[in-house]
Amino acid sequence: MPSCKQIVLTRKKTSPTSDHFIYETRKKDFGPFKRQLYSLLQDIKNKISSAAEEEFSFLFKKLNIKHAKALIDKYVKAVRVKKRKKDFV
Repeated sequence: MPSCKQIVLTRKKTSPTSDHFIYETRKKDFGPFKRQLYSLLQDIKNKISSAAEEEFSFLFKKLNIKHAKALIDKYVKAVRVKKRKKDFV
């Protein structure tokens, strides 16, 4: 039986870019559970969101990027992309 590392490396070889690799991995790993995830009770979703928010807050404080929004706004210019139906079909 292959190890997790071997499986991930195999997947990585078939993906042309890192972004595509992440997309494929997420799709393969969460796909079978999508219905169960979407039908979780709102209370459970709230608990998951709170835990994720606490974790990100902790990481942002440790990385000293708590006030990064001002820097991002200063140097990164967002580009609005108009979504079209044909982009999703």
